Amino acid sequence: MRKIVKAADIMLLAGKSRRQASRILADIRKETGKEKHRHITVRDVAKYYNLDEDEVQRVLDYNDN
Repeated sequence: MRKIVKAADIMLLAGKSRRQASRILADIRKETGKEKHRHITVRDVAKYYNLDEDEVQRVLDYNDN
């Protein structure tokens, strides 16, 4: 079970291009007050998209297999 979200994960979750996914990660960092070098977590993404953390985690786990 991963807790860190990368641009490729955002591409899968939101159906966005890599560039758009990178921008979304930057938006999440800005919204959460995290610095550039800090990781984005499943919780951060779930809050940003107003989704359940478990649902985001299931999609990421399914993609890892």
